[in-house]
Formats: sequence, structure tokens, C-alpha cells
Amino acid sequence: MDNDISDILMPAAKGELREGVNAAFTLRALSLHPRRALPAGKTLLSLFMKENDDRSEQEKQKEKQINDIVKKAYWDAALEQVSSPSPDIQIPRLKVFYHDLFSALKPFISREHPVMVALSSPLSPSSNHLASALNYLILALNLMKSVCAPIHDNDIDETLAKLENIHKLHVPRETLAEEYISGMKFALHMGQTIADDYQSFMLKYGDESNIAAMLRGSAREQEREVIVGLFGQEKISRLWKRWKGSDSGVWTDKLLDVVGSLEPLMASPDLLPPPLIMSRVDLAEAQTLFLGLIITASIRSLVPQLSPGRLSVLYRDNQDALQKEATFTERLWTLIGADPFANDHATTESDLDGIVEEVVSLWRMRNPDASGDTLTKETELRDMTRQIINQEAHPVRELLKKRLLDGLKQRIAQPIIPREKASGPNHISAGRALKPVARLKPSKGFPSDQPEADLLVTGIGDPAFRVHMRHILHILRMVQSWVESTWNDILVL
Repeated sequence: MDNDISDILMPAAKGELREGVNAAFTLRALSLHPRRALPAGKTLLSLFMKENDDRSEQEKQKEKQINDIVKKAYWDAALEQVSSPSPDIQIPRLKVFYHDLFSALKPFISREHPVMVALSSPLSPSSNHLASALNYLILALNLMKSVCAPIHDNDIDETLAKLENIHKLHVPRETLAEEYISGMKFALHMGQTIADDYQSFMLKYGDESNIAAMLRGSAREQEREVIVGLFGQEKISRLWKRWKGSDSGVWTDKLLDVVGSLEPLMASPDLLPPPLIMSRVDLAEAQTLFLGLIITASIRSLVPQLSPGRLSVLYRDNQDALQKEATFTERLWTLIGADPFANDHATTESDLDGIVEEVVSLWRMRNPDASGDTLTKETELRDMTRQIINQEAHPVRELLKKRLLDGLKQRIAQPIIPREKASGPNHISAGRALKPVARLKPSKGFPSDQPEADLLVTGIGDPAFRVHMRHILHILRMVQSWVESTWNDILVL
């Protein structure tokens, strides 16, 4: 995006207020969407790593000379052991290196991470323990890259490229051992470098959940400062009351009415009051998903999802047909252009033709022996598909829209319903700190980070739809939690 975010969110902001809008939005994005806001593979902790070594060249050289003398004997012996054809000699040394990698990663990677579990467990049976060790070394370096300062990325990438290349080749055991030892030297050195980078920051702030909480606090303060600076407290209160309407109504109901409308949020800044301005990009994403979901589900009603039993009877062992049935909804979703982050998600006439043909093709596949006027039925399907897409007030679209809006309003008005068997932890743990630090209690986590049960809506039951409904629900929860924690004094008016 060529323009500053302030040009989109608050065009009237000038000078310091303009800079404040950009800063507030950036802080908010880092605290709520770190994976989108940061370079690929980076974490929040990487923002705070030192990028320069302030020691003099003389000090660096002196340390290097000492290390070279002391370590040469160690690494020569390690190479001899790792390259040994005897498992009794090779495996004990590899166990030591597994432990070394675990220790290097332990300060900033959770012990529950699969790689950490593998490194701390007994070696698994293998026909080539050295090749397995090389694989875990590659995985460990990728973990280091996820948390290191950006200045170290190139060095890690170069080492990874060498190791991954040698891993693919059938090289002699001695060559494999040499590359493994070279990679281990680098990994342990990089582990110490990252640990040194972390030390001052970790002693003060603790793990990544603390950093996210710190950023959220700063983002809220910055947001209030720029919004109040632009509008004034009294005007914010007045605009909020006018937007909300009825004193007895729930503000999230009004929010969902806006999201469910066909008026694009990114093109209509007046649709939202000041406390929701910073959430406009998130809400526009939810609006795009919402509209795509309604259109896709409406088209799906023309060729409803079949039960597993019906599919088995209809197609027997025709895997191509079963695959086409299984991926039908996602193909529609792609053609409709409902992904907010696609390069170009505007539906073209070509896409429209493709959607129509997808519906007709599925109907033909389900009715190979259809009798009567097949051409008439296909023409009807084509017409009905185009009507659903082109008519904003199409009865099926209106029905599904009402059902989805009602379901979202009821769910958002209630506390989060936990998702059963939620996978993975609700927050990132940075492992043991260098010394005891104050950590946030679990109750201090951001509410929208909690996995939530699926929302079930009649007529929108395809498994692919549930994923998109979960995404919409997450965005709404995130905005709800953010606004209630940032503008609570305004919401109670």
C-alpha cells in the first residue's frame, strides 16, 4: 500500500497526529496480528534483539584466538566420533549434541515444542543416526531463525542451504560427518549469540506473552491519544451514542449490522464511530468474508452437500468424483474472490462463468442418467446461479444472511465458548528465563486468543464454511475485546 494507513483511517489527521495514527496502528497490528506485521518466520521477541556487537576489534580477536586454541581439540575429537562406523562410539556423541541443541534453544523455545521434545527424548531407532541428527540440526536452526535478530538471518540461511543440500545427497559418512560438525559449531555459536541478545530483555520483560501484553498496553494508550486529539472526548461520546442508537441495545449488534451491510467499510469511513476507527481494516476483512460466505452458501444450496452414505452409493470407488465433491466449496470460494488477502479478489466475468460451470458440472456428475430435458435443467441452474450472485436481495441470500447475523449476534453477546479438544497452547511460552521474572497470569491473556467452539448455522453447514465462520468470529471477538479494554469509559455511556 503506497499511502500511509492514516490516509485511509483518518485523512483529516495532520502533522504529529498523522504520525500518531501510523504509530498506533502499527502497535495494534504487532500486538494483535504479529504474523502479518512481522517478516515471515519472525516473532515479537526478535524485535528486541541487539543488532550490533559493541566490542573493539582487539577484544574480538583476542577472544577468537583463545577459543580457537581451546576448541580445536574438542571438535577434532567430536568429528572422529561422529564419523565412526561403530554405533557404540557415534551414538553417545550424537546424544551429547542433541542435549547441546536442546540447551541452546531452551531459554526461548517452549519445552513442549515437537523439536524440543525430540531433542530431549531417547534417540529413535534409525538406519542412519547421523542423517537423523542432521535433520534435527536443520530443524533447530529454523527455530533459531524464528527468534533471532534480523541481522543474523543471512548467516543462518547460508548454513541451512549447505545442510539441506548435503542432506539430499548420498555422500560418504565422513563427508556427512564433516558437514554435521560444521553445522553444529555454527548452531551452538548462534545459540549463544541469541542468548546474549536475549539476556537484558528477558531479565526485564519475560516471555512473549508479556511482550504482547506490553505492546497492547502501549497501542491502547497511543490510540486514545490520537483519537481524542483529533475528535475531543465530548465529540467521541456524542458520536458513539448517535451510532449506537438505542440505550438498551448491545453495541456489538450495531457493529454486526454494519459488517453485514453491503456498503464497503474501507470506502465509507463514516459508518464507524471514533472508537472503532482503528478496527476498520479488521472489520473490512470480516465484511469481505461475510459476504463471500453468504454468496457461496447460497450457491451451494443449488447442489447441496451429500451425506457420506449417499456419496458412497453414487460414486462407489470413483476417487476423482469424490475429490471433486470434497473440494467444490473451496473452488467456489476461490472463484468468488472471498479471500481478503488474495492479490486480486474482484470477481470478473470470467470468474462468474467459471462459477456457473462448476455448479452445472457437479449437477451433471450427480445425474449421469438424467432423463427429460437436461438442457432445460442446466439452463435453469445457470440462471439461478447468476441471479444469486447478481441480486443483492436474492431470497436465499437474505435468508442465510439473517441466520448468520442472528447467530453471530447471539454468540458475541455471550462469553467465549471453548472449543473442545483445542489444539496447541493458548499462548506462546518462552521456556525458562535466565532468572525469575514476573509473568502474566493466564487470565491476563487476550480473550480472542482463546480457541472458540464452532458456530453452527442452518444452511451453512459445509465443513469449509465452518473454517470461514470461525475466522469471522475471531475477528469480531478481537475487535470486541480491544474496544472494551480501550474505550470502556465510552461504552458505558
